[in-house]
Amino acid sequence: MPAGEGLSQRIGRRRPTEDKGPRQKKAVDCLGTRQFPGKRKIMALPEKNADAIRVERVYKRMGTRNVLEGIDLSFRRAQTHVLLGPSGCGKSTLLRLMLGLERADSGRILVEDLPVTPETQPQLAPRMGYVVQDGGLFPHLSAAGNIALPARVRGWPKKRIRARVSELAQLADLDCSLLQRYPRELSGGQKQRVGLLRALMLDPAFCLLDEPLGALDPVARSSLQTALKKIFNAVKKTVIMVTHDIGEAAFFGHSITLLHRGTIAQKGTMEDLLERPADAYVTEFLSSQRPPPEAKS
Repeated sequence: MPAGEGLSQRIGRRRPTEDKGPRQKKAVDCLGTRQFPGKRKIMALPEKNADAIRVERVYKRMGTRNVLEGIDLSFRRAQTHVLLGPSGCGKSTLLRLMLGLERADSGRILVEDLPVTPETQPQLAPRMGYVVQDGGLFPHLSAAGNIALPARVRGWPKKRIRARVSELAQLADLDCSLLQRYPRELSGGQKQRVGLLRALMLDPAFCLLDEPLGALDPVARSSLQTALKKIFNAVKKTVIMVTHDIGEAAFFGHSITLLHRGTIAQKGTMEDLLERPADAYVTEFLSSQRPPPEAKS
């Protein structure tokens, strides 16, 4: 003990410690993973199991025809769901109701617990990407201009727009030289890729596609199927796709809903529909698209 140092001085004197810098708090990143300074991510928070979209007792009538009759459906987040059925079964109408482009006569649709109404449309629209059959491109805009349009409308800075368009083009394996072309200079498959990238421009939580491959020849269709599945797996969006093609439904769908005259014939996996059909119509529809038997020699 140094000479002349009293007890109170010794008590008040702090033990020297190593300077560890500013204290850091535990953080949770945007993926829901806890992070700790200087350590790897070691624990993921559990994901919510809530349905992303719910359709509750929806009815829709057009003229004298009931297009949808009491539809009850739910769609899980981050999965690809297929609305399957023949022309006139109500699948495209249901998609437009989810987007708020049409209104149901009764019932309601909830997107992450928010009802789809004219009042909520401005809030929901940026979260819902939409792809139509022919791409729906504006002929006076280049491919890059079409992709960037949703962001331009919302006033994004040019630098941010260019970076996002470039990122999406790489994701879709779309050659940069094609971005300066106009729709008339693009093939059908290229137009559909541009239409999909425009739908993804704002990084929406949902991507809704209405017969996106219906107008393509078999070769272009097969190529784009592979490209779309790669994109869906990469972006982890909740995808709802309308198609009449059974093979397409099996290729994309985590779940499949077969519609018949405005009602749900069956919902499940393709295995469910094939192995455990709900009724004769399910079997008839699936059998109608099977390849014809080989010709006898």
